Formats: sequence, structure tokens, C-alpha cells
Amino acid sequence: MVLAQKLGRLLILASVRRCLICTQSFNVQGLALSLQPSERLTICFAKQKQKGGASPAKGFASSSSTSTQSQKPAVRSLSSGQSGSGTKVLRKAALLFDSIRKEHGVSASSDVYVRSPSNNKTTFWFVGKIAYQNGATAEQAAVAQKRLIFEYSKLELRPQNLGGPFSHDLELWLAPGDSEMDTVQNKVNLEPVIGSASALPDNFDLGNIGFNPEIYVTADERLEGGLRVQRDEHGKPTKSKFDVNLSA
Repeated sequence: MVLAQKLGRLLILASVRRCLICTQSFNVQGLALSLQPSERLTICFAKQKQKGGASPAKGFASSSSTSTQSQKPAVRSLSSGQSGSGTKVLRKAALLFDSIRKEHGVSASSDVYVRSPSNNKTTFWFVGKIAYQNGATAEQAAVAQKRLIFEYSKLELRPQNLGGPFSHDLELWLAPGDSEMDTVQNKVNLEPVIGSASALPDNFDLGNIGFNPEIYVTADERLEGGLRVQRDEHGKPTKSKFDVNLSA
């Protein structure tokens, strides 16, 4: 990440830590409710992300230039067997994401969550965002990059929750683009990604999709956990929706 992005993420973490030790109660549907520290963390993190502390359209590989060259086969993966290939694949996917978001806006993107039922049946981890253009759908963009998303999530982002013995049953779920705060407030359902790469059209062009991975900056963030939400087997909130005012 460039220096400005690192500073932005550090500001987010500082705000999150302030929320964790804050003694105020949140106003939830008109009732005073004291939330657990982990719930405060999730709400604060989502609010800061949507305020622009970490720009959703500028992430892992922000750059002033990009390439939308077609790639084959129509699947992205970290496992290409070349030294440093993981970073290269992620960088290319992130550059494509930035390019597509810049041209088409938030409507051409979706938020991505991963669940491991063997680790926790109701916890869905936010792992990044996908973008798509020229007729490609959200599900196609997710399917074509599923291997990349899973490998990044279990090896780099949340190995303690999504890797090792918990990696055999990973699931991919989607929410509308930039909906983190609404998702945390239980106003948004998550939708499962059901398809497989074998169902993609023969001429599917990876140049029409991108992936912007979530990034944890510090060891504290990695240990305490980033943005995650609670949902049932169908992606529906396990609690009632609520409104939060964190303007103080």
C-alpha cells in the first residue's frame, strides 16, 4: 500500500481502539444497549470504512495506470507455482478492480464474505470486494476468482478462522457494493455463490472482473479480528436490524 493508504488504515485502527474502550452506549432502535467489545469493533470498523478511511475503490494495488488484458484460463488463483506469483495475481486483480470501479462506480461491485461452518456456522468474514463489467455478473466474477479469494483468505487474512482444519468447507457470500455498515446493522442479507468455474462461458474474459482484497495492517488487527457479521444458514441476520449513531 502507498503511504496515504497506510495512514488511512492506521487512523481507522485508532478509531476502533477508542470505540473498544468507550463507555458510551449505542442507541439501538430507541433503546440504550451496551454492546460487547467485539460488536463495538465490528460497528466502528464498518462505519470508518464507509466514511472513506480506506477508500473502497483504491486498495491492494492502487496505481495511476492499469491493464485490462484478457487472461486465460478463466480462473484466478495464487497457485501458479512461480515465486512471487501470489502477489502478482492479487496486484493484477486489484488493478482491474480499481479500473472498473473508476469507470462504472459502486453499482458494478459487490462486497465479499467468507464463512467456514466448521469454524463458526454463524460468522461471515469480510474479505474484500469484486467488480465486473461488459456483461459479467457478480456471481461470474465471484466464481472466476473463488480460488484466489479462498486462498488469500485462508493463507493471509484469517488463517486462524479460515485456514488449516477450517479450510475444507469454505463458502463464498456476496452483499451489495459498499454495504458494510448496512450489513453490520442487519439491514442486508448475504447471498451465497453457488456456481462453479466449469459453468463459465468458454469466452469468459478475466479482464472484465477484479478483486480488491481486505488488508489487515497491524498484528493487533489480525489477532482481534476485522469486519465480520452474524448470519444464519440462509445469509439472513440472526438478530433484528438496528440503527447506530457513532457521531460522538
